[in-house]
Amino acid sequence: MRLMAALTAVLLLTACGSGTSVGQGTSASSGTTPAVTSAGGTVLQPPEDRRWVGMDDVVVAVPERWGTETQPCAEPVGDTVFFIGPSSAVLDCATVPTAHVSSLTITSAGSGAVSLGRRVDLGAEVNDLRISHSGIACRAALTGPCTLTFVVSGADAAFHVIYRGADAEAFVDGVFRSVTRLPSGQTTVPLIDYGTSVVEAEKQLIEAGLVGHAPDVNFPHYATGTHPPAGTVVEVGQVVELTIGDG
Repeated sequence: MRLMAALTAVLLLTACGSGTSVGQGTSASSGTTPAVTSAGGTVLQPPEDRRWVGMDDVVVAVPERWGTETQPCAEPVGDTVFFIGPSSAVLDCATVPTAHVSSLTITSAGSGAVSLGRRVDLGAEVNDLRISHSGIACRAALTGPCTLTFVVSGADAAFHVIYRGADAEAFVDGVFRSVTRLPSGQTTVPLIDYGTSVVEAEKQLIEAGLVGHAPDVNFPHYATGTHPPAGTVVEVGQVVELTIGDG
């Protein structure tokens, strides 16, 4: 419970800070998310030195070097994309130290783990998506940390970005303006929450349009993650390997 409480407190604090508003009532389609055509159809290409990560069919661009962490209570070794699932609300973890890293947290918009706070802009439009967001809040615009929380109308994904470094405000704004919907035929690997039964995990992957595969074992196991990891852009119908632990 301490992990979820600490994260919620951080998100509420940063989302309510005095900051700038982004994307107010205008389209921010700026050419940062070009598409090319391949034999399999339209493939969305991220900006240079970036990779897509997201939930369902909504993604944003983060630096390629950022890792992905889906394990509750895991301590980041560098700038990280965190996925928050239901297990984070029930495990009694010490507070995860994140003060030294930049991060993007992705979770279900209905989970309550992320709040837009009191300063909400409902009129933004980015790449033809309608966005509700908190406005960028910075301790210092050039060095940060700067933060922003946003959700996409009609999608069950909430994003919270924190950046520490040069041109922090511009970096956070760039992540926000990269948000886009994947073309038909592509999706993202869903978060398989730590401790989910293998049967349930395979069901969730099927519901996402993917095929789950688990190692053949003779006794019950639970899912500990996936390969590729949650948030990775894949073709619909792709096989996703489940990683498992003793159950």
